[in-house]
Parts: sequence; structure tokens; C-alpha cells
Amino acid sequence: MLTTVLTGLHADDAERLVQAYQFAAAAHATQTRDEGSPFIAHPVAVAVLLNDELGCRDVDILIAALNHDVLEDCEWLCRADVATAIGDRATGFVEEVTKEQVAVEEKAARDQRYLEHLWHISPEAKLLKLAD
Repeated sequence: MLTTVLTGLHADDAERLVQAYQFAAAAHATQTRDEGSPFIAHPVAVAVLLNDELGCRDVDILIAALNHDVLEDCEWLCRADVATAIGDRATGFVEEVTKEQVAVEEKAARDQRYLEHLWHISPEAKLLKLAD
């Protein structure tokens, strides 16, 4: 599915995107979506939508799309791990769209805070969240 995204990128950016995909695929390797499909299919679909439907050619946003759930869903990863793998700018976008980890009984309040937070994120992160 990433073929259309990769064909529109400079070779160096395409290589970064492939490496970001590999990082995300490894991070989500044991995870599945509610319907049973491999989890990585969702971040790939977000990156493809950004590229094909929204015309996004910013490689850091596309990289963030592939990794937008790693901090939220992969507790063993910290910001430094993600930044090393995908770069600081892309990691910043990931952080902007990441919900904080809370106990089950606190999720409703967390979700309300998150919705309010979305008004204040960068335009790039808003584009990412729109595609998500």
C-alpha cells in the first residue's frame, strides 16, 4: 500500500519512510485491530490517505502517520526510542496526537482533555489527526 507514497518521494525520503514503516511494523508486530487484521494496516492506511487524498508530501508527517500509535499502544517504547528511529520532528507530531496513559476509570476525563488539547496542536498534527 505504501507504493504510491514512496513513488512521489525523493530517494532519501523514501528510505526514511521505509525505515519508519519497519520500526512501526516491529512495534505493532503482536497487535491486531478489533476485527483481527494486523495493526500495522491502520497506520499504513493513514499515511496513504495523507498522501493520496490530502496531498501531503511532508515526509515527517508521513513518517509520523506510520508511527502515530506507537507511544500510545507500545508501553515499552519511550520518546527517546521513537526519536532515534524516526527523528525529532516526526516524533513531535506523534506526541501531539498521543493520548496519555491512564487507569480505566480515568479514561472519560482523559478523552475530554484530549479533545480540548486537539484545538492547540500544530497544523501538521491536525492534518495527521484528520487522516487518523
